[in-house]
Amino acid sequence: MLDFAEYMPPTAITRSLGLARKFLAEQGEIVIKPLHGFAGGSVFRVGSDGRNLASLMELFNRNYREPHVLQKFIPEIAQGDKRIVLIDGEVAGAVNRVPGEGEIRSNLAVGGKPAKTELTAREEEICAILGPQLKSRGPIVGTRRWPL
Repeated sequence: MLDFAEYMPPTAITRSLGLARKFLAEQGEIVIKPLHGFAGGSVFRVGSDGRNLASLMELFNRNYREPHVLQKFIPEIAQGDKRIVLIDGEVAGAVNRVPGEGEIRSNLAVGGKPAKTELTAREEEICAILGPQLKSRGPIVGTRRWPL
């Protein structure tokens, strides 16, 4: 995922509480989530006061072998999280996932609502750059990890 870091919010991947504290100080507010998580599970917002960051890092370090994803919290998430589907390097469709009441998570599995959307000029530009790169890597098959 870091191959395209310029198209995502500031991100750190770590198990280190010290690095997590430094990242929080730089970003103001963050979210922490499992690297191999899915469906909005175990996604937490940590405010600028850092309350619960140490406890969350302890919990994550105890329960996940992999490092954890920390990202700058983007308040505009309240308007939705757009997912763009590329097939063979071309845009096949998009959906805006809007968080449910009182949520930051927009995943449909946790109450997010799908909304019709169009691509912005910037999103079309990004797809034009990423499409050929992703196509050259070949199909993605079997990447989701399900709990046993």
